[in-house]
Amino acid sequence: MGLASDLSSLTPTVLRSILESRESDGAILGPHPADGRNVRVKIGRYGAFLQWGEEGEDGTTTHSLPKDVGGLGGRGLDLKGGGDGAGDASSANGEAAHLGTVLGLTLETAAGYCDLPRTVCVLNELNVTAAIGPYGPYLKYNNSFASLRSDIGDVLTVDEETAVRVVTEGIINKSSKFGRGVLAELGDKDGSTVRVKEGRFGTYLNWKRVNAKLPSAYVDNPGDVPLEEAWELIQAKAGSSPSTKRGKKGTKKKKDDDAGVPLPPPPKRSLSSYLHFCAEKRGEVSERMSSLGEVSKELARLWKETEGSKDGRTKYEDLAAADKLAYEEKKAEWREECDRILAESGGKGAPKKRGRAASESTKQRRK
Repeated sequence: MGLASDLSSLTPTVLRSILESRESDGAILGPHPADGRNVRVKIGRYGAFLQWGEEGEDGTTTHSLPKDVGGLGGRGLDLKGGGDGAGDASSANGEAAHLGTVLGLTLETAAGYCDLPRTVCVLNELNVTAAIGPYGPYLKYNNSFASLRSDIGDVLTVDEETAVRVVTEGIINKSSKFGRGVLAELGDKDGSTVRVKEGRFGTYLNWKRVNAKLPSAYVDNPGDVPLEEAWELIQAKAGSSPSTKRGKKGTKKKKDDDAGVPLPPPPKRSLSSYLHFCAEKRGEVSERMSSLGEVSKELARLWKETEGSKDGRTKYEDLAAADKLAYEEKKAEWREECDRILAESGGKGAPKKRGRAASESTKQRRK
C-alpha cells in the first residue's frame, strides 16, 4: 500500500489498523466544524486519503493527504504506534489502534485538508492559493504551479512571505531559468544537460532521451543530487533500455539474421571517480548514519568538500582512469569474441567498430 519508507514501522498493530480500516470503510476522525458531516481517513490504492461526508451522499468529497501523513504513496511517512515507548498508539490488549492515531492525523488538521485550496495572499492583483495535487502540495499563481516542499512550508500554514518567494522563484522567474517540468539542472555531460524533471509518475533524472529513477533520498531536494551520481544512474539506464539499442527511428540495430545467436554479456561499465570515492567511504559513513538516504547525502557532502582540495580527488580520478582503460580493453575483447561467434554462425550483424580504427579498417578493405 506504499504507506511507509521504513518497513520496521509496519508492526502488527499498525498493519491491523490499516486492514481493519479498509474493511470498515475507513476510520472516523469526527464531525467537520463547518457542517457536522463526518470526516474519515481511508486507505486507497495510492495511500491514505480523506472523505468528507458519507459514501453515496450528495456533496460527499474526497481529499488528498501529503506524503508525511500517508498520502500520495506515503514516502517519508513516520508511522506512529510502531514502537514500545510513550508514543506507541497500540492499545493495552494488543488491539488495532485508530488509523488517525497511527498516521498522526487530528480532526483539526484533517478539516484543514478538506478545506483546501486556500488563498494565501494576493500578488499583483492575482490570488496565490495553496492545495495538494497528484505530486504533492503546491502553490498556484496565474494558472501556473510551483511545488511546495515540506522543508519550505506546510500547505496549511505557509505564510505570505514564503508564498511570494516560492511563486517568484518557481513561477515568475522560472521560464527564464529552466524549461517546462524541469526542477533542477545538475550539469553537463557529453554535450547535454542532466536535469531533474517532474512527470506524470513522479520525479526523475533526464539526459537527452534517457530517463532514470531519482533516488528517494533526494525527492524533497532534487537539486542536491550530485552530478556524478546522477550520471552513473543515467548510464546504467541507457545500457539497459531497449530504446538506446536502436539505430534510426523505426529500425532495429541488430538484424533478424542474428536472432537466436547466443552472445556473451558485455563487460560492466567502469566506475567514475565519485563511485570509487563512495566505495571507499561508504563503510565508515554507514556506521554514523541510520538510513541509506542519510548515507547518500553525507557521501555527496564529503565529495563536494574535496572539490577545492588540491589532491582531494586525484586518487579517485586515477582509479577511474585505470578502471576505464581496463573496461575499454575488455570491451574490445568482447567485440572480437562476438565477431568470431557471429562469423562462425553465419551472422551478419556483429557489433560494429566505431571511431578512427573502424574508418582505417574500411579503407584497407577498399584498397
